[in-house]
Amino acid sequence: VYDAERGVLSVAEAAEHEKDLPVAPVLQLFKYQFRPTRIITPSRGDERFTEALEATIDLGHGGESTTIDVEVLPSSDYSPGPAAARVANILLPDMSSAMSMQERAQYISSIVSFDETVMIRAAGGLLAYLTKNGLLNSLDDDGAPYSIRSLENVTLDGIMTVDQHAHKALSVFESDRHPSFQGIGVKKEGFSLFGILAGNCASTPGRELLRQWLIRPVNSPDLIEDRL
Repeated sequence: VYDAERGVLSVAEAAEHEKDLPVAPVLQLFKYQFRPTRIITPSRGDERFTEALEATIDLGHGGESTTIDVEVLPSSDYSPGPAAARVANILLPDMSSAMSMQERAQYISSIVSFDETVMIRAAGGLLAYLTKNGLLNSLDDDGAPYSIRSLENVTLDGIMTVDQHAHKALSVFESDRHPSFQGIGVKKEGFSLFGILAGNCASTPGRELLRQWLIRPVNSPDLIEDRL
């Protein structure tokens, strides 16, 4: 998310286990929280993902709803290498303009993780869009640092961010090889928090809902109590 008035670029990590979950609810939360005026997406994106982007959002004011313009961009703008290079070329106010690109990359990596490829590709694609539209560097300044006032990590209101390292350390999920011959190549849930709690689920949808809750844990005491 880029706030042109404040010059702030905000990014959010995507948990490794989130890739198989429904995207529509999360996108609706993002749109409600940040109220973007325009959304950009690569041309090779999933059709369901695009539909979720174009869906109306409830503003919570007497049933009022709105839609947000969605602009489709060339997928090449989101290519991993060029996107990561753009993010590494960000120049913040507390960074010296004399820093080399490698030094800038090291500094930026202390704020955002370049291992989060989905996040980095999204941020790099956004920087390309801002440049093409003259909101940051002009096309004549190809290779010049992207001067922004702040680079921030953000989370959804009410939802705790748990990265893949925390999931692994806490054994929230654990994939094991299937023990049977018929199951060769198929992973099964190993000894984990999810594996223990899932035994109490009476249905497949209930098991999937539990999985979503563990991937995106909430920090609202009232909502936690309701779930119990």
